[in-house]
Amino acid sequence: MESPLGTHTPRSLHMSLTRLCRHPLVAVDDTATLADAARLMRTQHVGALVVVNRQEGAHPHVLGLVTDRDLAVEVLARDLPPGQLHVGALVGGAPVVVPAQASLGEAAHAMREAGVRRLLVVNEEHALVGLVSADDLLEAMAGELTELAQALRSGLLRETQERGPLTAAAPPSAPASQAAAAPSPSPTTGAAPRRVVFKPWGTPGMPAPEL
Repeated sequence: MESPLGTHTPRSLHMSLTRLCRHPLVAVDDTATLADAARLMRTQHVGALVVVNRQEGAHPHVLGLVTDRDLAVEVLARDLPPGQLHVGALVGGAPVVVPAQASLGEAAHAMREAGVRRLLVVNEEHALVGLVSADDLLEAMAGELTELAQALRSGLLRETQERGPLTAAAPPSAPASQAAAAPSPSPTTGAAPRRVVFKPWGTPGMPAPEL
């Protein structure tokens, strides 16, 4: 198996993939027919099967995945006989795997690089331990973003509770002698309120009016 992860893969989200491996692993022999694979998907209620070869070694050798989309696009769309073709014919190249300790960001990067929507998850011994899909990653990342949004709201609430309202300082009171000498404004009875107007010639750079 080959892993597309490199040494420069960004580690944006650090949730371990082992928490996302909730799908049951259902294996199918590479010699089974495509019709057998479709029936197995239906009875086991899964959308992907792990294709294995049992002729090499004590344990089945994982060849890759076959999905319900493979059956629809590669077989039905081309009017191929599903009862005569073998599952192994749909598996090409090395399976795309990621280590169980990989982060969500690394898994998303691996999917993008390989152009797949499902990844096989392996442990340190390179044994298959689970399957993770793009839907699983999307759900987990949405949960991470929800936690971040709640943290932001919590921070704003804390600041509101800890910081009191700002009040302007009262202006210093004038001495009694100055207060007595200051003339009191005489109200203008019936005067219309002054309007705030914009005069272009009062703006720097604008030409003066022609009189």
